[in-house]
Amino acid sequence: MSKESLASWSIDKDTYRFWGFLLFIVPFAIFVASFIAVYIVGRSINIIAVVVPVLLFFPLIPTFKEFLNVRNAYKESTIVYITAEGIYVRHPEKGDKLDYLAWEAMKEYDVLSSSPKKGIAALIPKPTKFLLKSAHEDESIVVEAVGHDDAVLRHYLKERGVTFGFMK
Repeated sequence: MSKESLASWSIDKDTYRFWGFLLFIVPFAIFVASFIAVYIVGRSINIIAVVVPVLLFFPLIPTFKEFLNVRNAYKESTIVYITAEGIYVRHPEKGDKLDYLAWEAMKEYDVLSSSPKKGIAALIPKPTKFLLKSAHEDESIVVEAVGHDDAVLRHYLKERGVTFGFMK
């Protein structure tokens, strides 16, 4: 790998999984606390007080789904380096395995998945997965980018004249 990188970023799966867990556990804790307060400690029969824990249960459904989506979206941690020679993807969990694709070898790229932009799914960013295709099928690599890094990667791919869209 060259000494000077034009851009680099890392994706730490544990950080994003933690935020996904936090997004679920906070409403869950509020639901449990209200359930205990109303039904067990208060032994309330007031209909308004009885409905509160039930209403607090509804946000748990989408937050649990989002927690599972975040857990599945971040399979491994990666570090991406964009250099003058090409793109390097380092996999720290696989003994610092390094994938490399030179700019000259890049034929085209496509987006495998992109991050949702609205609703509760937008609270925790998901990685945009780019498939960078080489002239040789076995040299293609997958690069993940989140947020601003997505735009940075698209910029460098456009600047280098790599064509977009080969998947139908």
